[in-house]
Amino acid sequence: MTEKIQFGCSQASATINAPKSQIDLSEWMFTLTSEEYQACATGHQSASMGQLFDGKRMTINVETMGNAHLVQHYIETTAKPDHVLGVSPNTEIWIKDGPFFTMEVHWDMQVEEVNDGSCKLTCTVTLFTSDAGFQAVLNNPALKQSAENNFNEHINEETPLFAKDIERKALARIWRKQN
Repeated sequence: MTEKIQFGCSQASATINAPKSQIDLSEWMFTLTSEEYQACATGHQSASMGQLFDGKRMTINVETMGNAHLVQHYIETTAKPDHVLGVSPNTEIWIKDGPFFTMEVHWDMQVEEVNDGSCKLTCTVTLFTSDAGFQAVLNNPALKQSAENNFNEHINEETPLFAKDIERKALARIWRKQN
């Protein structure tokens, strides 16, 4: 077994024009409909929600980034109104006209209050792999740079659209409980 390595991390922030007390990131991540997910990035194809036998929530997301097609299986790891972490321990990635690999993806979202009526959303996505074949692909500098560019562009595209969806739901008071 090859050692697990971190090979990517991208972070973006956006403003949510709603009070922090009206936001629930864990409810947002694990109730996002497929249509809402698709509206947040051009590469988003589908999302489906579920629950594991132990009660942990999960979301299965299908998307493309550049020449890669991914299926992620995010499991609820941290679930707070102002912080949610989903971990996909077995994301499947297909490279266009190439092989299939596996990787681990951490999708971490946090919100911090800026003032009474706005917050800052920070979305951090970190990538790991222990797949020797994928590590070999990542050793090609041109392929690695292309993948990093596509990854960063995707996170920068989706984060402000996630923020807008969260803002819309917060202002509509979708999450009725007070945090």
